[in-house]
Amino acid sequence: MVAARGTADPNPLVSDGHNGRWGPEILLLRAPGSYRIEVRPGVPSAPPGRYGIQVEALPDGEPRATALRAMSRAAQILVRDAETYRQALAAYREALAAWRALGEQGWEAEALQALAALEADANDLPAAKEDYGKALELWRDLAAPRREAAILRGFGIVHQKAGEYGAAREALTASTALWQSLGERFDEGMSRVEICALEHTLGNLAVALACYEEVRTLFHEAGDGSQEPRVLNNLGGLYDLLGEPDAALEKYEQALALRHARGNRPGEAQTLSNIAMIHQVRGEWQEALRLYTQVREILSSLDERSLESAWRNNTGYIYLTLGEPERALTLLEDALALWRRIGARREELTTLNNLGDAWRSLGEPKKALDSYQQALKLARAQEDPWQEAITELHLGEIHLDLGEPAAALREIEPALRYMREKGFRRWDMRGLELQGRVLALAGRPREAVLVLRDALAGRQALADHAGEAGALRSLAAVERSLGAVEEARVHAAAAVALVEELRTGFASLGLRASFLASQRRAYSLLIDLLMDRHAADPKGGHDREAFAISEQARARSLLDALHAESSGNAVPAELRARRQSLRYLLSAKADQQLQQSGGAEALEREIAALLLELDGVEGEIRRSDPHYAALSQPQPLSLAETAGLLGPDTLLLEYSLGEERSYLWAVSAEGLRSYVLPPQREIEARARQVYEGLRTVEAGAGRRPETAAELSRILLGPVWSRAARFHRLVVVPDGALHLLPFGALPVPAPGKGWKDPQGLRPLLEPMEVVYVPSATTLAVERRRLEKRPPAPKWAAVLADPVFTADDPRLAGHPSAARSQPPASTRKEPARSAKELSLLPARWDRLASSRDEAEMIARLAPKGQVWTALDFAANRDAVLSGDLRDYRVLHFATHGVADARTPELSGLMLSAVDASGRPREGFLGLSDLYDLDLTADLVVLSACQTGTGKEVRGEGLMGLTRGFLYAGVPRVVASLWKVEDRTTAELMSRFYRALWVQRLSPAAALREAQRSLRRDPRYRAPHSWAGFVLQGDWR
Repeated sequence: MVAARGTADPNPLVSDGHNGRWGPEILLLRAPGSYRIEVRPGVPSAPPGRYGIQVEALPDGEPRATALRAMSRAAQILVRDAETYRQALAAYREALAAWRALGEQGWEAEALQALAALEADANDLPAAKEDYGKALELWRDLAAPRREAAILRGFGIVHQKAGEYGAAREALTASTALWQSLGERFDEGMSRVEICALEHTLGNLAVALACYEEVRTLFHEAGDGSQEPRVLNNLGGLYDLLGEPDAALEKYEQALALRHARGNRPGEAQTLSNIAMIHQVRGEWQEALRLYTQVREILSSLDERSLESAWRNNTGYIYLTLGEPERALTLLEDALALWRRIGARREELTTLNNLGDAWRSLGEPKKALDSYQQALKLARAQEDPWQEAITELHLGEIHLDLGEPAAALREIEPALRYMREKGFRRWDMRGLELQGRVLALAGRPREAVLVLRDALAGRQALADHAGEAGALRSLAAVERSLGAVEEARVHAAAAVALVEELRTGFASLGLRASFLASQRRAYSLLIDLLMDRHAADPKGGHDREAFAISEQARARSLLDALHAESSGNAVPAELRARRQSLRYLLSAKADQQLQQSGGAEALEREIAALLLELDGVEGEIRRSDPHYAALSQPQPLSLAETAGLLGPDTLLLEYSLGEERSYLWAVSAEGLRSYVLPPQREIEARARQVYEGLRTVEAGAGRRPETAAELSRILLGPVWSRAARFHRLVVVPDGALHLLPFGALPVPAPGKGWKDPQGLRPLLEPMEVVYVPSATTLAVERRRLEKRPPAPKWAAVLADPVFTADDPRLAGHPSAARSQPPASTRKEPARSAKELSLLPARWDRLASSRDEAEMIARLAPKGQVWTALDFAANRDAVLSGDLRDYRVLHFATHGVADARTPELSGLMLSAVDASGRPREGFLGLSDLYDLDLTADLVVLSACQTGTGKEVRGEGLMGLTRGFLYAGVPRVVASLWKVEDRTTAELMSRFYRALWVQRLSPAAALREAQRSLRRDPRYRAPHSWAGFVLQGDWR
């Protein structure tokens, strides 16, 4: 780097060209005067060098002056984004054309080499190869061995980036030999370090390790410390692959300190990503996400496409391992597109394998297989045996999923041999566990046990706790098949204990829920084993132990939220503010998503970035609360405590759906009984059929009474002789049963051929039906609220919002408040936005919701109900804190249920103000988390507000869960869209039963539904069965 400071101009003129230490630096000095020339290395730790200075007079207008001016201009451009890259390219191309016209080959070669270096940095690999090739020919013609050696090094780097490893090795070996013959030790090291990286890439770990140590010695001899961070970073990667995470972390942290001290922001981002991956392997995912958030902050100020792609790939992979394949898919598809755009074939291959894993998690084996096969084709084309072996393991996994053990073994066994030969311990253990599972499927369980024991020992030696939990679970499953029930139980219990320990590493409640859902098989296996023991020893209490494990696996993030809320949670003000800001932005993006038809992909990326940042902030908030650190595992309720929650007239039914068989535990004051049910796939198939039939608008349309009767026989038949004596059923559902209104199921028939004279009388006729996430959450909720005084007023009602700027209420007409929608939309509106894919311009006004609100006000004493209609039914009214004065909160509006991203679920309130100006109308799930409500009941008189994303073990993550988080003990919500007028009629009958007849909320809902069912206009189950009560029935 060269700078010139003149007496006439205090601002220095700086030149730092793109041809490295052997290229010229050009300074064009126009003003007469004295100049001080400063020559210094690009980095402070570079070794001493040598240089010569040449001064030349150039008349203005001479072609040579024009060419040099273009070269000088290009060297002064700091390339930091697409625009400055374009400017530098244009300047070098202008110079190149001028040098060719002048016939000056040396300068032509300089311009070509600079162009190629610039293109290589920007990952425009085809252009870089072409320009390096032309420059190489010229330097050879000019007998310039140092420039030839520099070009060969650049060529080798470009070939390696492109996955052309043979060509890369040839170019780098030639470059190293040239530098060695010239006695240039530093430059020899620069070429040799690229050979080390190539050996590393190809999986020749022992060779690479020796190579890096030789290079470190060579650089030290040359007096250079500039390459030390890079070498340390790469050594960290080697030790990671060799199964030595502590050594890897030590090298990475040394590299990070050096890169940070030298202001190397791209290098810092790269090393932070590598450290994050170490934490990820150790099961320290929250720390990994925190580091990825730091990487994202660094990248926001850079234009580094390859680092951006790597961030998307790595973050997508971590979400994938945490059971969030939908979020992972968006990030991975973006990464793949970026890799393909810049021609990074090896990175493309890695992301294709990750995409295959995402499709596997989403139950799309054909798409997964296609991704893996694309990756395998790339690996073979690049002659990359390491990536080929990794891809073969992935293919083995998909064949295992498809029940094809022979095909799986054909893929796994050669990959395992390669991993073992090269010393890839982490991948070796992953392959070994996979081999054990395949052997078990192939009917070779005794061999499988031996292999899985080796895999378990290897995972433990690597401190790979997540892998250890998986190996324990796999071993326990095979031992169970061999009849070694006690050994299997011990290993399954150890797997659950590890999962519980890993779970505490997450500060984000959402990530805790996703992670636990991804590990649900460990709990299910332990339940199976305990129920096996119960079958052999019915009086041993093993079914009670199984029930305790079922409770342990349920609604844990809700339990954590309830505990944390009650702790006072002294959160630093800046973190609270950041979280509030992110939640506001998330709601704004959700509102924007609902209002626009184009640009959906870009908006999804913005939402994904906000969700990632919110996860990080939530993590910081939880870490700042000492109480939260103690929230590891709730104390299980004793059977007596569970029975004490219920009282003598209530029976709790807890379902656990499993691959081989499912279970039902019936708990009452009399004790616990357990029942074995059919497998999950059979129950859920029937449940979805019944759900689709019940939600159909036309009476009886799509409904098969025999299917509902059969489902009732499966779910309720085993326990009915006992259940029929109770006044109330409390259901703890699992899987698709969350979508099932049990009250609409027919009372189980006493025997085959029996005909119900009342026509399949629904369950809600003889008894109340309510839902709770788990018995434990009910106990915690009651303890938390036992000393909370009731709110002073009866109800707050928000209804009939103004959705669009063309609403007649903006026109000021006297009849505007009761005006009807335009003729084209006068069909009876349903209170659902997302289901109908409606944009605000088409959202129907819910005119009946106004009648509903006025009816509620009439039923209560004067002054006890606050009614917010029209423009007053807005988001600010909810977030202001004023709703704390009311015992019942009633929302009559459109609901948005986003099953893919529950954070985008919400309620639509007024989207314009009285002057017609747009305002944010979306009340999102993230908004609810910031509320502190004192209401006893929330009624969501909107559609599909009782649905959401089904997170296994956690339940439906949607609006209902949001209000439970906010401190409300019970919520009335709907499972499907219901017409506006029908909903208003149901609500009228509900509030009459609640306030006039003085029934409990659960009893009032049942009474309203029974009454509606007897009305010929509403007899179809679609009209009366969709609303359910979730939470405490008292």
